[in-house]
Order: sequence, then C-alpha cells, then structure tokens
Amino acid sequence: PEPVRAPAREQAQYAERTEQRQPPVAEAPAPQPSQPPQAKPPEREEPALTSGERERAGSTNPPAREEPPEAALPANDRLAQAARDVKEHDDPAVRERAAMVLGTVGDDTSVQPLVAALKDRDERVRAAAAKALGLLGRAGAVEALVGALTDASARVRVEAIGALQLIGDTRAAGALIELLGFNDPDLRRRAATALGDMKAPHAVKALIARLKDQDARVRFRAAEALGKIGDPSAAGALNRALGDEDADVRSAAVEALRKLQPTTSTAPA
Repeated sequence: PEPVRAPAREQAQYAERTEQRQPPVAEAPAPQPSQPPQAKPPEREEPALTSGERERAGSTNPPAREEPPEAALPANDRLAQAARDVKEHDDPAVRERAAMVLGTVGDDTSVQPLVAALKDRDERVRAAAAKALGLLGRAGAVEALVGALTDASARVRVEAIGALQLIGDTRAAGALIELLGFNDPDLRRRAATALGDMKAPHAVKALIARLKDQDARVRFRAAEALGKIGDPSAAGALNRALGDEDADVRSAAVEALRKLQPTTSTAPA
C-alpha cells in the first residue's frame, strides 16, 4: 500500500516553522587591515632639581662640583684673596694653593707675600712659595731664595734652586757654588745645571772640580754647564773627561768642547 502523504500546504507550513526554530548563523567578522605597532612615547625628562629641592626631597644624588670661589673673582680681587690666604688661612693646603695662584697670575705685588711664605711652618707651603717666585721671575726675590737654599727641607731647597735657575740672576751663583760641595748628589747636580744656565763665569773652577765627582750624573751636568758657560780655560779638564768611564759624561764632554772651540782636539789627554 502507498504511504500516506501530507498535503503540500501542510508540508510547506512545517518547513517554515522548522526554519524559524533554527538559531541564526553568526557571520565571521571581516578581516581588518593590519596596523603597524605604535611607538612607545618617549619618557618625559624631569627637570634638574636645585640643591635646595634635592635637600627637601631627601635625594641622595650629590650636587654638581662647584669651582673654588676665588676662580670666579676678577683678577685683582683674586690676587688679593690669594695674598690673604697664603698669609692667614689655617689650612696649609689652601696656603699652598694660594702661593701657586700668586706665582701663575701674580705681579710685582705678589713678591712680598710669597717671600713671607718662605718662612711658613709647613714645608709644602715654603716649597710652593719658592716655586711661585721662580715662575714670577722677579729679581727682587733672589736674596730670599738664596736664604731658602739652606732650608731644613730638601724639597724646599730643590724648589729654591729651580727658582733661581729660572730667574737667572748671577748674584745667586756664590750660594749655588757652595751647594756643589754638599753631600746630597741631587743638590750638586741641580746646582751645576743652574750655574750652567746662568752662564756664571766665576763658577768654572768649581764645575771643573765636579768633573771628578763620584756621582756620574753630577759629572755629566758639570760638563754640560762648562759647555754652556763657554770658558776656554775648561778645555783641558773636558779633554780629560773624554776618558770617563761613563758614556754620557764622555758625550757631554765632546759637546762642551765643540761649543768651546770647534777646532779643539777631542782626543783624551
């Protein structure tokens, strides 16, 4: 027997009700165009705090290094401040620095406070004062520097020799000649060099004697000094120095003889 079929109208109504009960199918979202990653905004730089603001904020960052207050002073005021400091300041380091200020940017008015500083209780200050007087180069300091050659401190004596060498006044030659007989070979060597730079003619005899010094460095400086002075009376001693056991001394003797007399024999006597 044939199956019983529902009327066409009823089938259509059933299909319509079935569609209404089905949940709607969600549509997939349309793909969005890709965007480049956004750059991270720069961090805002905080303004620098003043020292007072740092203190109130409890910051542990140290403040920027400040220049010495005298560096900002006009030249005349700076010299006046240095002259006061080298005489009156309790800290020897400040007095030492003040002496060097007077030596590097000072003038004639700086000589007197530096001469007074040669008597300072601290050897560092005395040495700085001697060096500063040499930098100033004023002949008015020669007498005080000659006195400093007998200072208890070797450091001060060395600086005094260097200062006299820079000034170049032959009035100091006598005191430097005396140093050639000191036990300290460094002082003898420096004194010989200073005498040569001064071209002190009355030092020739003492320098000839130093050509036999036990220290080769002293013999070398003595030969150099004799060449700078240029006194022909030193030729015989310099010829004998050509046989020195030290090569540097022999070389210095050759050069000194060349300066004395280009035709002088350089054969050992």
